[in-house]
Amino acid sequence: MQAGNVQKLISIFEQSFKRLDVQVSLERLEVLAVTIHRGMTAQARHFHTLEHVFAFVDSNEPIGILASLYHDIVYYQV
Repeated sequence: MQAGNVQKLISIFEQSFKRLDVQVSLERLEVLAVTIHRGMTAQARHFHTLEHVFAFVDSNEPIGILASLYHDIVYYQV
């Protein structure tokens, strides 16, 4: 697991929740970040990767950012 990407996800979650005035523990932020990281770095992923997700989180809208983090978390290759 790449610590840099997990840390980046934690930071994105932390900033988004802070803008929404929602208190989230560091432990919960880490769980959320690791969940996204694991889902987006599975071997079957080719396009919908963390880089793809990071491209979407360039917004100032915290709800949009949170939606972007989860928008492709479930991926089924046919």
